[in-house]
Amino acid sequence: MTNTDVSESMENLESLGEMFVSAFPTLSFRDQRLALSLYALLMEARPVSLSYLSSHTNLSLAYVEETLGVWPEVFYDSDNKITGFLGLTINKTNHRFKVDNLIVYTWCAWDSLFIPELLNATAIITSQCPTTGELIKLKVSPKEIESIFPDRTIISFLAPSQNALKENVTRNFCRYVNFFSSQAAGQAWNKSHPGSFLLSLQDAFDIGKKVNIARYPKMLIDNKGTDYEN
Repeated sequence: MTNTDVSESMENLESLGEMFVSAFPTLSFRDQRLALSLYALLMEARPVSLSYLSSHTNLSLAYVEETLGVWPEVFYDSDNKITGFLGLTINKTNHRFKVDNLIVYTWCAWDSLFIPELLNATAIITSQCPTTGELIKLKVSPKEIESIFPDRTIISFLAPSQNALKENVTRNFCRYVNFFSSQAAGQAWNKSHPGSFLLSLQDAFDIGKKVNIARYPKMLIDNKGTDYEN
């Protein structure tokens, strides 16, 4: 794929969303609740023990251990406590993610656009343009991107294969996905990262919502407005 201008990198943005939906298919209702509860507990900004997750979800410890054991992209510390899960981590990255007074981080720029909906919370995201070093700051609610600074900020993206996503999403996708303070800054970075391209923040946000709804339909559609943790 060649480097292209904002929002023109895919002939059909719908197909980009479908690729991620297919790579990470819909979970059962029980597993949707488990995943969203894990996101919420990581937002407490401390490692999550399997026993704590079990009691929090009213799921057996055996079930939690078995399920997380086969899920990709669950990260643990030396005490076997969870420190990161599919986009959200308590370990420092370039993408600072703040909800109320709690600070965690996201693996890549795109994670910070779709995770607010999964938390049912508004987040303040701060990042740094890899090209210019400029500070980037966003306010993202479950429904929309409420503010962007600088207002010309864009995001780099990649369309890896489904196998590449399943094999290692951080290595094969996340490292290509950053915020840039302008289109020119993004294009300069694209030149040294073959396969990457640029999207508007709104397009990236819309793709994230599509993936969220496909993956968590019971939690984000059937139970809209309810407490995700119950």
